[in-house]
Amino acid sequence: MTHFGRIVLALALLALLALGCEKLPTRDHGPLQIGEGEAVQQATLTPRSKRTILLRGGNGKFIAHVADSRVAQVKVSRDTLTISGLRMGDTYAVVRSMDQEAKLDIHVQPSELVFSRTEISVPRGKWNSTVTLSGGGVVSLSEHDPDNLVNVQWLSNGVIRIQAHKQPGQAVLTASSEGLKDKHLIIKVE
Repeated sequence: MTHFGRIVLALALLALLALGCEKLPTRDHGPLQIGEGEAVQQATLTPRSKRTILLRGGNGKFIAHVADSRVAQVKVSRDTLTISGLRMGDTYAVVRSMDQEAKLDIHVQPSELVFSRTEISVPRGKWNSTVTLSGGGVVSLSEHDPDNLVNVQWLSNGVIRIQAHKQPGQAVLTASSEGLKDKHLIIKVE
């Protein structure tokens, strides 16, 4: 094959390639919406929790970005948006599909305060370390112990260590955190 024949063959192949590469029509599935059924405008989570929300509309291909990645993280897998709470605060996510976008407000708030037990009995003169406290943001503990029946220590791992003194009676330990309902632990010294 001559040099001229090769050039003609290459041009013919380029022409076929150009004709075969026509733009495929995009499929429009309606307006972009966060949530199945009724649109979701906001999501409330706790730190270290996750929430999944279905996406619909647009062209069926979605991307998402979060404004403050210190507060929350977002990921898209097919038609599902996964939101992970990282630390307390407020942010928002923007979901895009084609030339459409939708905004989702994200609130990460502390989880409810929880004592592992509501009441505990401690023998006089003994220690008990079977109660834990979890949840809340900045938590404070206060004792209602007018007779000085117990000595309470709150360890860094959430364990509450209680030492009962020599006299019997009852004390109440209260956990408080801003914006959350107080929780009470009743301590009986027997």
